[in-house]
Amino acid sequence: MLDLAVSGKSANGETSVVVLDILCFESRRGSVGDSGEFRTRESKSQTIYSAKIRALMMERRSSNVVKAIQKLLFLRSNFLFHLTSDQQWQLCSSMHYYVFQKGAVATREGQERRSVYFILSGECEVISKQKGIRNHLSTGDMFGNATKGKWTATVSCKEVTEVLVVQRNDYAEIINLGNDDQIQTTSTTSPSSHTFLATSHTPAPQTSRNRIQIFSFNPQEPIIHEGVENFSVFWILSGTVRAVKLVPFLKQPVPIQEEGRKKKYALAEYEPGVTIIKTGEKVVMQLLTIRELGVGDHFPDMIGWESDSESEERGSRDYLKGIGSRSNLLARLSDTSPSRPDSRAYISIIANTNVEILGMTRLDYVRLATPDMIAETVVEAKKLRIPLNILQQSILN
Repeated sequence: MLDLAVSGKSANGETSVVVLDILCFESRRGSVGDSGEFRTRESKSQTIYSAKIRALMMERRSSNVVKAIQKLLFLRSNFLFHLTSDQQWQLCSSMHYYVFQKGAVATREGQERRSVYFILSGECEVISKQKGIRNHLSTGDMFGNATKGKWTATVSCKEVTEVLVVQRNDYAEIINLGNDDQIQTTSTTSPSSHTFLATSHTPAPQTSRNRIQIFSFNPQEPIIHEGVENFSVFWILSGTVRAVKLVPFLKQPVPIQEEGRKKKYALAEYEPGVTIIKTGEKVVMQLLTIRELGVGDHFPDMIGWESDSESEERGSRDYLKGIGSRSNLLARLSDTSPSRPDSRAYISIIANTNVEILGMTRLDYVRLATPDMIAETVVEAKKLRIPLNILQQSILN
């Protein structure tokens, strides 16, 4: 039985959609796809995210501000993907905010390379005459590196582009921090439960301590936004959260039996990209609570790819055998392309109470976890990635 209920309002009476900062919308006749709807929600969420980062960058860089920047970047981007916690802190302390207008040139081929750029929002075109390369960069990408030298390409902005900038010398020092404490590619000392991730009962092995982040959230504060890129996994150390999802329904007019009576509507299933919207019909979004999560639970769905259900259900070392090897799995997770559907969160996570969570990247988790632990997280993922038609039926029935 699904732990599912319509959730228009939270426990304290606040509207959940407002808490999520997600734009609700209606699709009218002529639309059969959901790509525009998805972009609307994603764009709204990205705008709010960028505004929060921009505001923090304008403040004096106190430890609280640095922690807030680190939390947002860890939750919403892959900028900190391969860095230890110390490196992340140093980077967030050194970053500055800058905006390029449409048509502006960020770097010129042949000029001295003095900075490293992380794209917060926008799109850039990369042209290298020397190498004959033409490419594009967008939100979540970076350009520049820690080594001395000249730019080998010109980067120009195709639209207004927000970037976070760090000086090349500072970046070189930061990424050289902690190189003597490289994470192990396998783990032979981790216990066979998630307690190795630094709960009060079991200390974390040294290889994982520098890869772990702990964040706090207030009641009703969003933690993960549906539809945005996410490359990490989180465990709840204290408090409770709820997993919610915006589910589309087709709103259809009900034939009027008596003249003069007020028009009525009924909800029906809607399959994005397939269902044709007829005259008088429109798509409406309902925010549904999928389930509640508490101490020890993890989110979002750890592994979002299509996989062999029989292998998953065995919940054993056979799972890794089914997908090849740990190295194949790591290679798959290393792909941070925005086109990967499993890189985007299927649900939103909202704090019910004061919440403390522990997080690490999926890559680091797979490096440290045993095959049994990896299989368990895949099986658990099904409880959060419930198909739209089942969610719709739970309301319509």
